[in-house]
Amino acid sequence: MRHPEAVAKSKDSLVTRFLLNGGALVLTLPYISIKYPVIFPLGLYAFLIPFDNVLWLNIGGTVTRYLGILVIVVFGANRIVLAKGRLLRPPHVAWGWTMFLSLAVLSTLWAVAPHETLSSLFTITGLFFIYFLAGTYPCTKEEYSLLTKLIITGGAIAAICVLVSYLRGITWQHSIRASLILGEGRTTDPNHLAASLILPLLLSFEWSVESRGVQKMLALASAAVILLAILLAGSRGGLLGTAIALLVFFWRIRHQVRPRSIIAVFLGTFVLISVTSAFVPIPHQLITRFNPKTVIESGGEHRFYIWKVGFTAFLHRPLFGYGYNNFPYAYELFRNIVPGNYLPYRAAHNIYLQTFAELGLIGGLLLLFIVWQHWRLVKSLAQRNSHAIPLEAAFVGVMVTSATLGTLDYKYFWLVFTVIMLLLNTKRGYRTHVK
Repeated sequence: MRHPEAVAKSKDSLVTRFLLNGGALVLTLPYISIKYPVIFPLGLYAFLIPFDNVLWLNIGGTVTRYLGILVIVVFGANRIVLAKGRLLRPPHVAWGWTMFLSLAVLSTLWAVAPHETLSSLFTITGLFFIYFLAGTYPCTKEEYSLLTKLIITGGAIAAICVLVSYLRGITWQHSIRASLILGEGRTTDPNHLAASLILPLLLSFEWSVESRGVQKMLALASAAVILLAILLAGSRGGLLGTAIALLVFFWRIRHQVRPRSIIAVFLGTFVLISVTSAFVPIPHQLITRFNPKTVIESGGEHRFYIWKVGFTAFLHRPLFGYGYNNFPYAYELFRNIVPGNYLPYRAAHNIYLQTFAELGLIGGLLLLFIVWQHWRLVKSLAQRNSHAIPLEAAFVGVMVTSATLGTLDYKYFWLVFTVIMLLLNTKRGYRTHVK
């Protein structure tokens, strides 16, 4: 039997080692972050994006908000400290968002409610800086690969949480729709949840096509559970965007992989979804949400009526609009003019109509130009780099979903643009990367 004093010394030794290791980690973490900012904090930020709305802090804002600020600081420190101020020149497409943001700032001069414009500029400016700094960073293939795995893992864990909650009978606003719910008042809109899972889903399918053995099974499992979570969310726009994204993905890879590999992925995913849905059944009421007759009868959850009012508002001030983030006020001005029964101060549920109404023809056409330019970029990149194929598909899927959602100030929307910048820079950055 060991002497009590020896046991005490042993415990003291363990505590001392723990503190020393913890102290060493605290001291080295800033250096690691500055040296590999794509892994941390950007990797953790991307991992947590599906959980964004349930991670509210008592001090205000979400965990991802403060991680986003840290991403900006760390990327800046990397370029200043390690690269000694040397930056990759951002791709020319990045300047489109610069012009868009500048127009949004200027719109405070003619906005119906300038305080609403100013209150939302902090969010979109921060998301823009993450995207812009990614365009100046010489990312390595290893960093990019790890980032995509973190995105997949975050999406898969979020999907599992959705399924577990659904099995326990916890649904969004006591409806039949699944969502991420963490206590009272901590919930994610199922429409935005589905949209945030499109990128992890496409990256999972890419992983399943490229891998073998255990990794292939893990990739298929993550794709199946994410796809089932999107179905249970009951988001019609999200499901449409997902379906089109998958069509783009499998069309693009048809000449790059063997047909039997694609068939194996389809069959594996179908079997896994069938097995999972046996434990998490999809109710008939949820399936009827996707019936075209139901969509028409409900007016797309009143979206058709909102769009009619929004279009009328746009026609009355077509050149400069009503100011960034002022769509609800523009809508309210014409709500009683357009025939119908409309609720007050509704969001646009369509970033294209929203932008045309808020920033006029100038802003609306600029947004369409930005989307077109980025699609051309990622499409061209996909012809040279197979890793860009899921990004092109996810980009198309999120842009389609954005026709039924207001996504401009959501992190998952900007994450797709940011990852495109990083993949582009895996080729551009080798000559200037600081070891």
